[in-house]
Amino acid sequence: MLKNKKLIGLRIKGDSMIDDSIEDGDVIIIDSSKNNSYKPKQGDMVVARLDEDSATLKRIYIKGNKFYVRRNR
Repeated sequence: MLKNKKLIGLRIKGDSMIDDSIEDGDVIIIDSSKNNSYKPKQGDMVVARLDEDSATLKRIYIKGNKFYVRRNR
């Protein structure tokens, strides 16, 4: 089941996702495989890369061909 997967652990900092029971210090596991064909849908949780060394976990909102993320609180 994990064959050809590139799994990454991200430690959560802050409390912007606390309404989803994701708290400061939690670790989430994501699949960053290039062959991951998942397409996010309205309201899904996504990891957005901010720069080479940081990322953020937020819910995605889609309007037309634009994507937005926002914090829960």
